[in-house]
Amino acid sequence: MTDAILDARKSGSFDLVEKEIFNTIEQAELSLVRFQENRESGEDLQNCIDCLNQLRGIFTLIELQGGTVLCQEIIAIANEVPVGASEDKNSLLASLSQAIFVLNRYIEYYERRREDHPELLLSVINRLRLVRKAKALPDSYFFDIGIPRLPPFGLQDEIPSRTFEYRVRRM
Repeated sequence: MTDAILDARKSGSFDLVEKEIFNTIEQAELSLVRFQENRESGEDLQNCIDCLNQLRGIFTLIELQGGTVLCQEIIAIANEVPVGASEDKNSLLASLSQAIFVLNRYIEYYERRREDHPELLLSVINRLRLVRKAKALPDSYFFDIGIPRLPPFGLQDEIPSRTFEYRVRRM
């Protein structure tokens, strides 16, 4: 399938859930604000996490790679914020707020351009990973060079002679 057909499919799928995406992002933001005002409200924090999980699922279904990975990282940060978070967790909450803001802007960008460019989110994703003390993703993380991945010869018991001859000629 060509990239144009795949982009058209993504775009059509996005149109079906666009309103739900923006409503869910807004709900996540509101829940986070309520939690920041009352840090004993575990329900608000959980509601924010639930909204982010819903968004991640939507992005996975419509194959919006940038949104999916960013949501995964936001959820990981949100899960590190305890109910009753003290002042020492302000940096986590600030990172969480900024990431949700960036997610909203990225979705607006996608809505206008209908192009998924997850590499634009790499610096934000890596900042979130560093806050969690996780290893940063490499610059090439979102690039697929389109080389088919064949299993090594040693992992198969027997290779049909045609396949073997084809591979030898290619090499």
